[in-house]
Amino acid sequence: MYCSKCGAQLDDDSIFCPNCGTSCTSAEPTELFSVGVKTEEKVVQESPVNKVSATSAASSASYYAEEFAKIAAGQKPKFNWAAFFLGPYHQLYHGSVKLFKKTFLPYMIATVVLMVLGEISVLVTLATFSIGALVSTIIAALLYLVMSVWALILFISNGKKYNQRLYEQVEGRAEDIPAQKKTALLTFGTYTGIIILIAILISVIGSKMVTNAWMSDLPMDNGDVQTDSSYFIENDDNSTDGSGNEVGNDSPWLLAEDENFWEGAWQNTTTGQVTTFARFAGGIAYFDDGHIDENGNYVVYIMSPGEIEDEIEAQLLVSSDGKSLMYYIPSNIGGMIASDEFERPTAAQDGSLPSELWGNYSYSSGPERDDALTVDAFRINDNPYFNGHQESDVWVVETGNGIEGWSERLTLLPDGRLSIQDDYATEPTYYVRVSALGQSAGKESAPEKSSIDLSQLPQIPFEDTNFYSVCFWTGGYTGDGFDGVALQGDSSVTIGTLFSTFFDSYFWDDSYSIQQQTEVTIYDAVCRMDGNEIRLRFSPRYTGDIQINQGSIYKTDGTIQSLSQYDIACLMYALNTEYHQRNGTQPYSLARTLCGTWLSTDGQTELTIDGEFYGGDRYKVYLISQSTNELYIGITRKDGTVDDRWIEIMGDSMTVYDIAPMTMNEKGNPIGTFNRVA
Repeated sequence: MYCSKCGAQLDDDSIFCPNCGTSCTSAEPTELFSVGVKTEEKVVQESPVNKVSATSAASSASYYAEEFAKIAAGQKPKFNWAAFFLGPYHQLYHGSVKLFKKTFLPYMIATVVLMVLGEISVLVTLATFSIGALVSTIIAALLYLVMSVWALILFISNGKKYNQRLYEQVEGRAEDIPAQKKTALLTFGTYTGIIILIAILISVIGSKMVTNAWMSDLPMDNGDVQTDSSYFIENDDNSTDGSGNEVGNDSPWLLAEDENFWEGAWQNTTTGQVTTFARFAGGIAYFDDGHIDENGNYVVYIMSPGEIEDEIEAQLLVSSDGKSLMYYIPSNIGGMIASDEFERPTAAQDGSLPSELWGNYSYSSGPERDDALTVDAFRINDNPYFNGHQESDVWVVETGNGIEGWSERLTLLPDGRLSIQDDYATEPTYYVRVSALGQSAGKESAPEKSSIDLSQLPQIPFEDTNFYSVCFWTGGYTGDGFDGVALQGDSSVTIGTLFSTFFDSYFWDDSYSIQQQTEVTIYDAVCRMDGNEIRLRFSPRYTGDIQINQGSIYKTDGTIQSLSQYDIACLMYALNTEYHQRNGTQPYSLARTLCGTWLSTDGQTELTIDGEFYGGDRYKVYLISQSTNELYIGITRKDGTVDDRWIEIMGDSMTVYDIAPMTMNEKGNPIGTFNRVA
């Protein structure tokens, strides 16, 4: 048939003319109407429900047919109010998925992300009242304003341009416009549900967080645990210390003229391990202002910066004479419990300057200074230092507070003078020794000769091989080579200290790594002793450990002795043992502390651990954290599967944790607790 208005040829079932949009009821009768229709069918077609549906569809089709006719004629289409108000759901209803992905989908994702960040910043502000949190909340509010403008632009643009985009989508055929009601409703329901769920979770978690933050300043109930009462009782302006001296809240540093008197190296009286305490140590943790308790002891709180607020990590209780220190940790039932006791070291230790540099010095040119320079195991004058290491003949230490700190380089010259140069000096300063600490001034004795016989090394149990041929980092990276690593069997002394103590000379050679183009830098330690050259290959692994897996001795007679990993372990054991015999110290190793027989608290499981096996399965130590007494190990089962575990050791108690899923090797849930079997 043909259109009665424009004469265009139409399909027999057409309702509207696609050319001009005129209703086809006035067109020529078709066969459908010329042939009789049953009465029952006419009744169904004329029912009220079908009339509404047909009218709606006809209205929509008529609207788009008219709009498409305008577009085809080069005219400007009308503003689509349905597209403006319904936005993304209107697009999905008509199957405009590609258009939705380009316009509304990025906005919807950004809205969810901003909602999460905005609510978190508000909660942090309520919990901490910090400037940083307040600034983040203001930024989030400004971003909300930007998002509102973005949304308005999107909806207006969609109302103006949707008819044109839909015309291009269906290629001008109004009858091909889809109606996907389920897709639109499903998208609307899912997006709304996500927003509601996130809002509920953040509200529940955030309310607890804010409540805990507001309650944290209230007095704590420490139960039956005895601890420093000054932690719970605020000093008033008229309180006194143990000597009867008046103490005020505005003057907490009364125990010594030097407010940092407690900083520096401290030696564990049980393990012999040396730990450095310093204000703002590396920016990782900081120490809150201390005060004097009723017994005259000095109290310092170690604070760990948290996302919400600073939390107490530990407490130091320093004796009134500044010579001993008790380390307390928070109890899970409130208060603090004693953990370790420390005293000032009396011998050179790992991370401290060797005893040959200790002493009292005066300026070498000009008059003697009133403030004579003092160097010992934990300070240079009043400045505590840490991370001591040797670079050729120069000893380098870090001093200061860890944030505004500097490095100092000390060299003992052949004429007996001490040369010191820090980062702020262009030339070194020279000092003359006045007296040695604990020794009479005079000619120093020659270094003690090593008793190590390279041709007949001591034999160790085979299961201890890994302890003395595998190393790990004890501190930060200290430059070329592996001076800063320690044996798993003894973390109290670094490789650099061992080599400088026993070998006539040594240096690190990375030529093998360069030739082989390895991804990690492999160093050969080239050491000389009594004319013999010893080469030991240190190969770092991706798991964090460093193996000494190859070695050779080039003897003075021209022969070469190849060293197996077991031979290397025996050599390193000999060096380590003689080092402690000379210094009167004891080795310390968390990896060795792990070894032994352990019984679960329920008495059902007995676990035996040595240097090779963890309950019958081989294991490897990936990471050691001496500060938290934790080890990260990998256990290879007999069936070939591998389990990763975190192990926390506190004295004769051991807790085993699994690895948190979807994280980078973080401690997960506890699996069991074991006690050491005597």
